Amino acid sequence: MKIATLALVLISIAIFTALIFIFALNKNTKKTANITDSKTENKPVFCTQDAKRCADGSFVSRTGPNCEFAPCPNETTPQIVGGQCEYEKITGNCDILSISPDNIVKFYFSKMEPLPDIPLAKNLIGNHSDALNILNNQNLSVKVGDRFSCEAQIETKGTCTPVVFKFISISPLMSKMRIYQNKSLGFELKIPNNTTVIENGDIVWIVPKDSLQTEYYITELAQIKNSSLSDYEKVKRVDWAFLVKKVKSDAELESFIQKRYGNGCKLGTSEPASQDGVFDVNIITSKPEGNCFLNFVRDIKYYPEKNLVIAYDIGQATSFYDTNGNDTFDGIMANNVKFIK
Repeated sequence: MKIATLALVLISIAIFTALIFIFALNKNTKKTANITDSKTENKPVFCTQDAKRCADGSFVSRTGPNCEFAPCPNETTPQIVGGQCEYEKITGNCDILSISPDNIVKFYFSKMEPLPDIPLAKNLIGNHSDALNILNNQNLSVKVGDRFSCEAQIETKGTCTPVVFKFISISPLMSKMRIYQNKSLGFELKIPNNTTVIENGDIVWIVPKDSLQTEYYITELAQIKNSSLSDYEKVKRVDWAFLVKKVKSDAELESFIQKRYGNGCKLGTSEPASQDGVFDVNIITSKPEGNCFLNFVRDIKYYPEKNLVIAYDIGQATSFYDTNGNDTFDGIMANNVKFIK
């Protein structure tokens, strides 16, 4: 009897001791978990320092525990999430408006092709500012008023920067060019330093100086200059011949086009150029059999405020090469023809 009683007491003590141990262990586990959770909640989150350009030109950074971009002002449509970012590219011109001391560039973007039907493209034409630092570590002669070929890249998929601009014609060639200005005709353009300029009334010829055919070309132009041909005949089939005339109406502008390019040509649409108040003029052929043969690159700019029109042909081949024989100036020249205001 005594042995049974003693055994029962020992079993009770063992059970009580086990219960106390389990309670203490459980309490310590909860305390540790609370400490861990507290440390996790208070742990700082470091996001990458990239920024996203919004449709209105402002920037937003990443924020919050998931490092997501903050919403853009007046944003009503959700961002496309997931996958690798994809962009649609739009070529155009970028005119330099200002350059800050730390090389942040403000520029005006204008298109050379129709804009795609993408929401972000609606505010593409106009002024933009980007921390491009395009001048750093480059021996470039870039200043306010210069125009460059550029590319706007619009995001169509992903959560990268919605709009990115890339300058595609800034090169060391700029330091080998100068501004030719004709105040009497009211226009200017950027030309290579080693270039010959021939003026004749309303006409300006730009001639490469180091070409093998330069001497013959200049002699031929001298004969044309002194001939009795009309101005319109003098510039026909001559590349980089600038013809400037006064026009006061669409009818006179169309007459200019027909005299310059053929009586089968008609005035087409006019689109705003990058220079304020100036329009790029298109030509249409009125009849298939009409005299309007246009198988070469040309440009017509119209400045209504001063009743001025300028037309010039770039031709089908490159005319102005750098001394290395590889780099060319033609594209930069064509992108920097402007009226003097």
